[in-house]
Amino acid sequence: KIAKAFWPHEPSRKDKNWEEQPPAAALPKGLVIYGQGCGCGGLARAIAKEVNAHFIAGTTCEPSGRARGKESVAHYFNQAKGLAQVAAGGRPVMLYLSGANALTSPPAEMQLEAQATTAEIAKQMQNLSANSNVLVVIEAHTLSQIDAELLADGCFDVQIEVEKPDYK
Repeated sequence: KIAKAFWPHEPSRKDKNWEEQPPAAALPKGLVIYGQGCGCGGLARAIAKEVNAHFIAGTTCEPSGRARGKESVAHYFNQAKGLAQVAAGGRPVMLYLSGANALTSPPAEMQLEAQATTAEIAKQMQNLSANSNVLVVIEAHTLSQIDAELLADGCFDVQIEVEKPDYK
C-alpha cells in the first residue's frame, strides 16, 4: 500500500487488492528512506515490485568508505534513464543508491572525492525531467547523515522514516 503514494501508475498486473485512486499530482524524483536497521534496501525492492518497476541497485561508496566518484554515479543515472526510455508500456524505473550517508563525513583524505560524488548526485537529480519515469531512492540511518545539498528542493523531496521492526 505504501507504493501507491509514490507512483501514480497502476501496476500492469491486475491485482484484485489494488484500490483505485486518482492519479498523483506529480511523481517525486527522489526519495530518502531512513531508519536504523530497518532494511531500507529490502523496502525499496518491495516498493519497486509492488508497482512493477525495474529495479537498479547501485552504491555511492566502496566498502572501505571511499566514494565511488562522479563517473560511477553518472553511469547509474544514465542506465536508469536509458531503461526508462525503452521500457515497455512506460514501466517505471527505480534507482536505489546505497551508501549516501557515508558521503557526509568521510576521512580527510577522501573528502574531495566524496564532495564530487555528492555534487554529481545533485546535478543528476536536477537534470532528471519530471516525466522521466525514474525514481531515485537513497538510504541512511538518520536524515542528518544525508548531505544538505541533496535535500534541497528538486532533489530528494520525500523523506520516509522507518522504525526498526519489532520482532516480538
